[in-house]
Amino acid sequence: MKLTFLTCLVAFTILILSCKKQPVPLPETKTLEVKITDSDVVFFRGSLKHIGDFQILDHGFIYSSDPSLTGIYANIISLGKINKDGEFSKTVSNLLLQSAFQGSLLYVRAYINYGEEVVYGEPLKFELPGSTGLSVAPLAARVGESVVIQAGVSADDIKDIKVLFSGKPAPITEIKNGKITVQVPTSITSAHDKPIDIQLQIKEKLLPVTNQFRVQATILDYTPKSGWIGDDIILTGLNLPDYLTAPSVKLLFGNVESISYIPGEQNAVVVPENIKLGKMKVSTLINGAISVLPGEFTLLPAKVTSISATSAYAGTNVSFNGKGLSRVSEYSIKLDNQILETIGVSNTEEQMVIPDNIRPGIYKIRFFSSVGDTVICEKFTVLEPEIESINPKSASFGNIVTIKGTFNEDSNYNITIGSEKMMIASRGPGKNVRFNLPFLPAGEYKIKVDFINRTILSKESITVVNSKISSISPSSGSTGTIVTLKGTGFGHGFYSPGQLFGPKVMFGDKEGKIVAYTETEAQVTLPQGLKSGPVKVTVVTFGGPVIIADTDFSVK
Repeated sequence: MKLTFLTCLVAFTILILSCKKQPVPLPETKTLEVKITDSDVVFFRGSLKHIGDFQILDHGFIYSSDPSLTGIYANIISLGKINKDGEFSKTVSNLLLQSAFQGSLLYVRAYINYGEEVVYGEPLKFELPGSTGLSVAPLAARVGESVVIQAGVSADDIKDIKVLFSGKPAPITEIKNGKITVQVPTSITSAHDKPIDIQLQIKEKLLPVTNQFRVQATILDYTPKSGWIGDDIILTGLNLPDYLTAPSVKLLFGNVESISYIPGEQNAVVVPENIKLGKMKVSTLINGAISVLPGEFTLLPAKVTSISATSAYAGTNVSFNGKGLSRVSEYSIKLDNQILETIGVSNTEEQMVIPDNIRPGIYKIRFFSSVGDTVICEKFTVLEPEIESINPKSASFGNIVTIKGTFNEDSNYNITIGSEKMMIASRGPGKNVRFNLPFLPAGEYKIKVDFINRTILSKESITVVNSKISSISPSSGSTGTIVTLKGTGFGHGFYSPGQLFGPKVMFGDKEGKIVAYTETEAQVTLPQGLKSGPVKVTVVTFGGPVIIADTDFSVK
C-alpha cells in the first residue's frame, strides 16, 4: 500500500512539471549581408524571428561612416511595421554622401523596434570601391569661379541637391560622373582668405563637405590714380581682407610690392618707397596670381607745402611740411646758397637746421627738384641773438636770477658772470634762462651768454651785494630753543635734515641743528654745551661765504 501511494505521488509531480508554461522567446534580428552592386549602390539584407504575438512597430537598417552607428552621420532606412518572421532587404544609392571626412569605409546593421525596445543585429562593415568620400577642389577661389565637389551623385538627383557656401546657395552648373560643379556665390560677404563651410543638401539631409574653404578677394579698382610716397591707396572690390588676412593681398606698383593694411574701416595700401617717378601699371598679387587693375598710377615728385616759421636763430631747427619728402636724394632745400642739413624726415615732414655760420639777415629759401626751382619762403629772417633783460637787478649769493632773451627752449647755454662760468638750460615761460647767483665779491657785473655762433654781452648790469644776517629771534635762550635767523645770501637751500653736506649755523664753536633753511631764513635749535653769556652767530653757506652776525646771541 505504501509503495502504491509513493508511486502515485511521483507520477503526479511529473504531471505537474510537464504542464508548467515554457518561456516565450523575444524577437531578434540579424544583419545577414551587404552586397555592393555599383560604385555607390549597396544591397542590404537582414532577418527577424520570434515575432509571435509581439507588435513590430518598425524595422530596417542603420548605416554610417561611424563604427558606433550613432551620431549625426548615422542614417536610418525605415521599412515600417512587419507581422511575420523572415528576411527583409533594401537597395540604397548615394552612400558616398554619408562618408564625409571618413573615406569610403561604412558600417551597417539591422534593427527592429517593438514596444519600448530596440534590438540590433551585429554590424557589418564594407568599403565602396574607387571612391574617396566628399571633397572639394580647389579649396580657395573668388566669387563667380567654379569649384568641383566629389559627391558620387548622378544628374537625376539635381532637383534634390543644393550646395551651400556659408549657408548661401551656389549655382550648380553641372553634375557628371559623381561630381558637382558649382560657382562660388556672389552673396558671400566673408573677408578674404577666412575659412567658411561648404555643405551638401540632398532633400532634407544636410552633409558637411569642408569647413576650410577660403573665398579670395576680388580687387576691382583703386583710388586715387596719382600720389606721393607713403600715400594711402584705397582698394575697392569684393571680399576685401581684414587686418588678419591683409598681408596675403599685395599690390604691385610696376614690380615693387606694397603690403595691405587696414586704416579704420577702409582697405588700403601704402605707396611704396622704392618706385620710380612717373606712370606705372598696378597689379594685385594673391596666391601667386597676378591681375592687372584698370588705368595707371602716377608717382608725383616731392614738394613742400608749408614752413613752420619765417624766422629763426642760427643753429636752430625749422620744419618743412609737404608730400613725398622721405626721398631726400631727389631734392634739396637751400637758404640763400647753403643747403640745409636734414636732422629728421618722414613722408610729410622734414626737420632742418639753420646753419651756424650764417649772419643775421633776410634770405630766400628755395626748393630744388627734378621739376625745377620753387621758392618756399621769399623772406626768411635769421634773427640776431640778444639779452633783453636781467631780473632782479641786485642779488646776493644763491638768489635766483632770470635772463630774458632769444633762447631756444630746452637748449643749453654757457653763461659767464665775473669769474664764474655755468652751463644752464633754458626752461619755463618765454624760454628764459634761470640760475642761482654764484658766490662773487660785491660789485656790478655784465652777463655773457654763448650762443651757437657768437657771444652776447648783456647791456644791463647786475649788482652783487654781500650776504648778511639782518636779525636773530629770539635774541637769547637756552639749550633747545628754536632760533630764527633772517637775512640775504644764505645760499642755494641745498640743506635737508640728516644730510652730510650743506650749510651750517654755528653758535660760537658749537653747531646747531638746522630745522629749516632758505636763501633768506634759517631756523636752528640751540645746541648743548654752551656757556651762559654772549656768543657769535655764524652761517657757513654751502659753496659760498661765511656770514657773521653783527649782534651776539645771549645764552641763558
